Amino acid sequence: MIYTIKYYNIKEGGKVGIKADIYIMKIKYNVIVQKEEKWYVAKCIENSVASQGKTIEEALSNLKEALELYNEQEPEESKVVLVTTMEVAVN
Repeated sequence: MIYTIKYYNIKEGGKVGIKADIYIMKIKYNVIVQKEEKWYVAKCIENSVASQGKTIEEALSNLKEALELYNEQEPEESKVVLVTTMEVAVN
C-alpha cells in the first residue's frame, strides 16, 4: 500500500507535539478470472500480475495480496485501460 503522511505541530495544555494523519491511496484494477483445469487464475490487465486459487474467491484474494506486494516495491500511476468486446468469425 502507498501511504501519505501529513505531519503538523500541535499545542495542547502548554505542551507542543506532533500529530500525523495517514492517508491510504487505493488503486482500482481490471481483473480477468479464468478456469484452467483445477485452478482459477486471476490476472490484472494493467500490469500482468497474476495469482491462482481453488475457488474464484481464493484466486481474487491471492491476487489482491500479490498486487499489494507489487505496489510496495514499484508504485505506479494509474493507467487508462480500455476494455471492449469484439466479434470474430469462426469456421
